[in-house]
Amino acid sequence: MRVDAQWLKTQKADRLAACRLLSESRIALVRSRLLPRLKTAFSLQALWLFGYTAHRTASEDSDVDLLLVCEETEERWIDRQARSARACEARTCRSPAMS
Repeated sequence: MRVDAQWLKTQKADRLAACRLLSESRIALVRSRLLPRLKTAFSLQALWLFGYTAHRTASEDSDVDLLLVCEETEERWIDRQARSARACEARTCRSPAMS
């Protein structure tokens, strides 16, 4: 079975365009909904986005990878993790496109 090279090229371009669009919508969601909540919950010094979303190659199954840089604290790691999870609750931070 022979596959048309132009068809494959078009399929790849369409897939990359879809990945870029999905990634951009997730980045907009982080900026508009998530960042304000994290600023409220933490003494946020920086927020780093990395992974597939940052590279604009996210698929529907990709997560959003974030690194929070905060002031030093004596708070236990597990407690900080729980606080960040509460700030990022899916019901309040998901866009209709991600549902």
